[in-house]
Amino acid sequence: HDTVDSSIEPEIKDKFWYKKSEDHWKNIEASIQGMLGGYAHISEEDVKGSFAFLKPLLDGKEASIKKEKALDCGAGIGRITKFFLSKMFTKVDILEQNPKFLNEAKNFLKGIPQVDQYIQSSLQSCSLSSKTYNVIWVQWVIIYLVDSDVVKFLKECKKSLTDDGIIVIKENITREGFVLDRED
Repeated sequence: HDTVDSSIEPEIKDKFWYKKSEDHWKNIEASIQGMLGGYAHISEEDVKGSFAFLKPLLDGKEASIKKEKALDCGAGIGRITKFFLSKMFTKVDILEQNPKFLNEAKNFLKGIPQVDQYIQSSLQSCSLSSKTYNVIWVQWVIIYLVDSDVVKFLKECKKSLTDDGIIVIKENITREGFVLDRED
């Protein structure tokens, strides 16, 4: 919100915030390169890190989470689903607001039987089925929500978790200070 006058009503600021994000992403190529902002080379390392984090919770001695169904939030073209979640879960749903990306996801994920539903919705307005998901994976997307919508979204996620379910939020952080990406 730092680019909007502080005297403007919060609802107007929120609309501006979402419009700016939408405008950015509609001009991005529907590819791994586009999804990763020109850093496609990090994809493999990113997926390895995700496996290292989640695998012990699903397969380790202390495993308590079933591997029935996951939700990939802000899925883009489905990179996380294809290379990670589909290898860990029986079924995976895709949640993505951008129709161009969701369309490409259907091509990119073609032939992967674990992919179940393609849901076109923003995180802030999604409505999820109750007690459906063992894991809700939210990667590099929650930063696009305003604070009040993060709370709303997480409450929606909580409702849709199975009794053993978890929400995983994976975001980039800096070791020191604050870095603002003004492009997206």
